[in-house]
Amino acid sequence: MRFTLYFGLVNSISTSWRSESEEKGETISTKYVYNLLLKKFFVPPIAETKILKRGFTPETIQKVYELPLQIKCDIKITMFQYKIIHNILATKMSLFRAKMSDNDICPQCFTDTHSLDHMFLCCSSIIAFWKTFQNWWTNKRNSN
Repeated sequence: MRFTLYFGLVNSISTSWRSESEEKGETISTKYVYNLLLKKFFVPPIAETKILKRGFTPETIQKVYELPLQIKCDIKITMFQYKIIHNILATKMSLFRAKMSDNDICPQCFTDTHSLDHMFLCCSSIIAFWKTFQNWWTNKRNSN
């Protein structure tokens, strides 16, 4: 390769990218530029902020997204987990926003809006279920 052609190609790369790669001690490659473009233009899923609020770290987020793909026995369970993780499972709240329901009140407890958080964690009937399950599990395993 001629020196002038190489020099022209190197100078066409953004100075911020060149300085960033020099700081990290990496050479500029196609893979490096592709990863920079992904970081710049890729928008993480909206559900990711909710997952992070639940105590997960950015390092473990990938494992959360791979979880539905690890279940190979039933496609319905896989799709159900996928919908929960990506916050696309239909609830009364989402149906009410889409004007497909008259209200967004939980059909179990009639006290709060029917969201994913409420449906799996906060509803009084779900809390009773989790307590019963915890007691059963403790008795079965003979430990907490």
